[in-house]
Order: sequence, then C-alpha cells, then structure tokens
Amino acid sequence: MKSLRNSEEVVEGLGEKVIEALGAAIPRTRLDLARYQAMLPDIVATSSSRGLANWFHDRIWFHVVSDIETLDNTVIVDRGPTREIVIDGSYRIRVKRHDKKGQISTYPTQSALEFLSQPPEQLVLDGLAEVHLIAGYQWNPTTHEIGPAVLSLRDGRNNVIWMMELPDPATGAPVIDITGPRTPEIPTIEFPSSSVGETEVRPQ
Repeated sequence: MKSLRNSEEVVEGLGEKVIEALGAAIPRTRLDLARYQAMLPDIVATSSSRGLANWFHDRIWFHVVSDIETLDNTVIVDRGPTREIVIDGSYRIRVKRHDKKGQISTYPTQSALEFLSQPPEQLVLDGLAEVHLIAGYQWNPTTHEIGPAVLSLRDGRNNVIWMMELPDPATGAPVIDITGPRTPEIPTIEFPSSSVGETEVRPQ
C-alpha cells in the first residue's frame, strides 16, 4: 500500500533507477547549458526567461526519458503539451521548475488542476488511482542558475505536501528533504549499493 503523505514510500515505489534518472537529468542539463553558453553566448544572453525555461524542460525530458524508456514498468506519454512518465501504473510524473518553497508555474487548465490535485487516499491505497508527482529543479532567480534536482508532491496548486532534493548519481549524494518533516519519524531506508554510489533516504 502507498501513502500520499509518506515521501519515503514514494521513493521506494519509484525505485532506484527512476530516482537516479530524475536526479542525473539536472546536472546533465546544467552541462548542456554551459555548452550552449560557450557556443552561442549572444543567443543565450538575449533569450527570454520563458524561452530558457522551455529549453531546460526539453533537455531534462530528453535525459530522463533516455535513462528510463527501456524499463518494463515505465510508460512515456509525450502528446503535444502533455509530457508524463507513468511508473508501475501507480505514479504519474511531470517535469516543472520549482521555487525554493516548491511552488511551480502552470496555466490553470482543467487538466493541470486535476493533475495538481491528488485522488482520495483510499483510492490510492486500494490501487485504484495514481499518485501525482512533479520532478524538476529549483531555480535561483537571483543568479539565474539551475539549482538542485527535486521531487515534490502537492494536493492542489499551492499546497506543497513535501519536496525533496534528489541525489546526483555522480557524487552518490543522499535524498534530502527540503520542506521539513511532514510524516512521522520512521527508520532510514537504504537502496542496495550501485555503480553510482549508495542512495540513502532519510526520514521525512
């Protein structure tokens, strides 16, 4: 059974490969941006904030999909403006830019509002509904830099239940909760060691 409020259960449900792919996509996108700036500095300098955000999204999406599209439990949805990753038929993930408090910007279409609202917990526990998650990165509006990779869960457009920083596989960094405790203290969960280092999930 899954709990909407328990970030550790969500991380376990997604699995190590998905968490690593979501975490690795951000430093890879940062490197893509550095190459873009080196080759076409004038174009980058004159790009709008929205234009760069769309470019970041395309690169993140490319990196994540490249890592997980061959997984048996994964379905990639890429239809027009709708891009989603479905894991085990239980978790549906979209990619968005977050601010420091976990807030995101999106057009309030009916589809978007439905995605940002979680289904009733009992339906999730019974396996009749999906948990909706948003992956991406934190944006520093002062320095105009891509911050750490994050994963968040909300119930409603502005109600962030939790947001966590995802590991950078190159450093073996742990999954770290950013918004503070939102669930009871529970034992630490550790994934088995892998070639990119052990991923530790701290209690939320």
